[in-house]
Parts: sequence; C-alpha cells; structure tokens
Amino acid sequence: MRKLVVVWVVLSLLTAAAPGCTRPAMFSISNLTLTPQEVETDQRAAVSVDVTNTGGAEGSYTVILKLDGTEAEEQQVAIGPGDTWQATFSVTREKAGSCAIDVNGPAATLVVKEPSKPADFQLANLVISPDEMITGNSSQVSVDVTNIGEETGNSGCLPEVRHQDVQNR
Repeated sequence: MRKLVVVWVVLSLLTAAAPGCTRPAMFSISNLTLTPQEVETDQRAAVSVDVTNTGGAEGSYTVILKLDGTEAEEQQVAIGPGDTWQATFSVTREKAGSCAIDVNGPAATLVVKEPSKPADFQLANLVISPDEMITGNSSQVSVDVTNIGEETGNSGCLPEVRHQDVQNR
C-alpha cells in the first residue's frame, strides 16, 4: 500500500511539472453589483459580476442571469488563465415589488416601486377684499394652494406679489 501512494505522488508531481500539462480552466464569480438597488417601474438597473479564470488554461464559461428564479439572459465568455471579465446585464420590470436577482450564485434584491405622482397644485377659496377698487386704494388677495401630488414642488403659476404691485392697477 505504501509503495502505491509513493508512486501516485511521484507520478502526480511529474505530470504537473511536465511541459504542456496545465491545470484546466476553473472559474469564480465575485463582486455582484446592482445599480441602483431601487427603481421605478420600467426604469433600468444594471447588474454586473466579475468572472475570473483561476485555472491554468483558457476556457469558456456561461454567465446566467436569473430573475425570480427564472433564467432571463445568458452570456458565453472565453477567459484566459488568471484573467477577469465583467459580465453586465440590464434589468427592467413592469410591475412593482421585489425581484430576486441571481448570477451563477451571488444574489441581490431589486426593489421596484410605482412612479410617484409629480407635484400637482389645486387652488381654492379665492378671496379679494374689497372686491371693488378705487384708484389709489389697495385690495387684499388670498388663495389656498394645496399640493395633491406626491413630490415637493413649486406651482410656478403664482408669482410672489408684493403689496405695492397690486396698488394702482
């Protein structure tokens, strides 16, 4: 038994050192990046991973993007020994919710939201006092402005009016 182990070790060392004998291609996946991690429906997110050939020979590798467990896209790449290649995918979703992203093992979650409503202004309760003016006098004007949208904004239609601007018009 002992002679068999010694012979196997010697043959292994000779094979590894023999010219033309190299380790086969082996691949590792790292650095999964999801940018941005949160989008609105129909907006694009970029998914990328680094594929490194850790073996001793050039080889071919298939990078598979899965969305919620279903294969969505794949890329076939040839990488030399010791080289790294970055696989990049583009993801868009039509419906709000979470989307599980997997690229040959490394995983992330994309959060998809409904688009927010832009600022939208509603005017009410216009009051002009007094409602009739005599030249040289002034009136007080007021209106309630309510933002019924979901984002902060400026109506743009109501310039700042100073008391002197209203007089004598």
